[in-house]
Amino acid sequence: MSKSIIFYNDAEVFGGHERMSALIANSVAKNRPERVSFIASHPRFGSELSPDIEFLTLPFNAKTFIWGRRSLGFMQLTYLRRLFRERDPQLIIVCQGYIESGVRGLLASHSLDTKTVS
Repeated sequence: MSKSIIFYNDAEVFGGHERMSALIANSVAKNRPERVSFIASHPRFGSELSPDIEFLTLPFNAKTFIWGRRSLGFMQLTYLRRLFRERDPQLIIVCQGYIESGVRGLLASHSLDTKTVS
């Protein structure tokens, strides 16, 4: 598999930040040679993204409390690391609308030592 760019958004809502990140992903997919994937919690992203973008829906969102439930947090991070690793990203873009959104994406990408921007 060739290198890719991954967008990550685990917000449980679809508002202004989410719409903006979908528009940016569409622009990147149109203007870059890399494969683009978008991993998000909200299903609405699927209808906002170009058909050229691989869309995956997360089984959790930013409001799914992980810190008090250690095993759930470990499972979520393990799941994300696997999704990221399978796509062999050269860049992961974590879209954050509020402070707790995106934390799992940042932790998972950091553990893979992949260039990440937020």
